[in-house]
Amino acid sequence: MKKMKLEVELNEKQKAARAERIRLLLQNGDVQNFLSRYHLDPSILETQSSRLDRYARNTQICRSCKGLQFCRMKVPGQSALMEVDDQGMLVEYYGPCRYQNQKTAKLAHRSNFTVSHLQDDDYLVTLEKLEETMDREPQHYINAYTSALRSFNAPTGCLFFGQPGTGKSTMMMALANQYAQNGKKVVFVRVPLLMSELKDNLSDEEWRRTILGRMRFADVLFLDDFGSESVTQWTRDEILFPVLDERMNAKRKTYFASNISPQELEERYAVSNAGEYTLVAAKRLMERVNTLARPVQLMGSSRRPTGGTL
Repeated sequence: MKKMKLEVELNEKQKAARAERIRLLLQNGDVQNFLSRYHLDPSILETQSSRLDRYARNTQICRSCKGLQFCRMKVPGQSALMEVDDQGMLVEYYGPCRYQNQKTAKLAHRSNFTVSHLQDDDYLVTLEKLEETMDREPQHYINAYTSALRSFNAPTGCLFFGQPGTGKSTMMMALANQYAQNGKKVVFVRVPLLMSELKDNLSDEEWRRTILGRMRFADVLFLDDFGSESVTQWTRDEILFPVLDERMNAKRKTYFASNISPQELEERYAVSNAGEYTLVAAKRLMERVNTLARPVQLMGSSRRPTGGTL
């Protein structure tokens, strides 16, 4: 059986274009560095000019990139790289670019969240970023930020309350990320979403015990949108109360964010799903909340320009 001949004969125009490409590659600093790093003879360009040209172009694209949001690669955040294997063959592959590596480093603390409703960008919210705008913030926001900072060394957390969009969730995210970066095990849940998930998984008792167990025993618990869920005796007495009772007795740090005041929260939790007014149960719940967290009010109108969680 004859061996197939795979070489393609180039016409004069193609040969000239190939020669010009090789000439330019020999002058390219990235190609020169690559050849030097792997001790390759420039003659390799005679057979591998297409791959090295692709390498040079991709390297230039990544060098001029201003950030992940401007990425022009086929796989966002991944640079097209090349190396030489043990057989001396050029191997092309994708690897994280410098911006992706920076983002990964900034998200390393994410592993300390044992339950979380945060989105990727939420893990990048920091107290340092909030501090950058403090000279332009109203006094009530500065006071809330100061209370948040002081809570690190205080025995209790904070109950941030105020109208939607005033910055409660953002401040909670910054605190949660700081605790996680400090090596603490953190749970961050949005209470309405949590209740929906628990209802959807009523038949999975093991999953429910796992989630509630992590909420009970986390070093720091964050309950966002507290009081915004559909209140029933089950959500109040079977879910929230046992978690908060355990955390109060064990003196575990807990934070809350709510659109209504502590007084309004008590009224909200006094109504059961049957429409009964159960003030005693509500008082028992709020006693745990008030023991675990100091009230911190955020005033003013919404800080959201076009949307998002604040």
